[in-house]
Amino acid sequence: MDPYGWLRSLVPQSNSIPRTLLVVLLLYSFTSQFLPIEPYLVPYLTSVKNFTNYQVATSIFPISVYAQLIFTLIMAPACYYLSHKLVITLGAFGLFLTYLIAWYGQSLVAMQIMQVIYGFGTSARLVFSPYIFLLVAEEEYQTMTSLTQTVSLLSFVLASELGQFLALKDAAYEIFFIISLTALGVCCTLTFLLPKDHSSSSFPSLTILWHPSEGWNAKLKETWNGRSLKILSLWWAVAFAGISLVQNYGTNLFDAIDPQSKFNGHILAVSEAAGSLDDLKIVVMQELSGLSIFLQFIAFSGLFFVATAIFICFSYIDNGRDTSDMYMISEPEPEYILSDCVPQAG
Repeated sequence: MDPYGWLRSLVPQSNSIPRTLLVVLLLYSFTSQFLPIEPYLVPYLTSVKNFTNYQVATSIFPISVYAQLIFTLIMAPACYYLSHKLVITLGAFGLFLTYLIAWYGQSLVAMQIMQVIYGFGTSARLVFSPYIFLLVAEEEYQTMTSLTQTVSLLSFVLASELGQFLALKDAAYEIFFIISLTALGVCCTLTFLLPKDHSSSSFPSLTILWHPSEGWNAKLKETWNGRSLKILSLWWAVAFAGISLVQNYGTNLFDAIDPQSKFNGHILAVSEAAGSLDDLKIVVMQELSGLSIFLQFIAFSGLFFVATAIFICFSYIDNGRDTSDMYMISEPEPEYILSDCVPQAG
């Protein structure tokens, strides 16, 4: 009798890759998102680093948005001319450096540099899905990507709930960072265990980058010939923009509504749990048609957004008094010294 049979039964089987590699892929997905500090990064920046909410919303977080736009555009040629594994490894170290700077950085410039590195790390993390496509058979790609995405989202849920627990216990922010950096350190180590998708000896000459038949322009034209791919890419870009807006500025709104609130972990955990359930459903209910899955996702998302809207509306009411002006993320008004307003004796 195999004493470890029950443990192996917990890991799904794949006909394309060995089970040990699948474990590495799942562990990477888990550790890359296990960040208890994420729901409480804005309170940390405003209460410990003494930045205003206005500075966070206008001078810090927008940097990562534009950085991610630029880095996302260069990820595809980087993967083609380098390798997916190298890009994934650099992205993992970029995320590790991001939270290290967030912990020890003091100036506004340091926070902006941190956001540039964060934009690179999050863009490189998008490479993981096409990397899986190179490892598994085409008929298993949907299952494997849904499985890894489910593990990633569930990891974020557990990390958010752990952060919620630590916040309610008034734990020091150092504990948040230590746990997050430990998980990212494991993630960086796991990237070295990933197999190469192509040999570095096949690195093409830089002189053919703009070759009319072999260069990058030719590859782009070949990729974007399909009309369906253009429509799906546009839909993905618009959908991802909305998700990024909520992720980047949602906690700013929580901090503006109630700086003393400690329930950021619960709120982000619920939002990520909704996504993980949808990804898990694709794994276990593959007999459903694509239209059925899409309609169920729309219905579930609609219920979630309605619940969120009700929560925000009730947040505007404080003992029957409209306090909506308190929740605006605006530049703080200058403080005046009383002596400046008092006329001096001649």
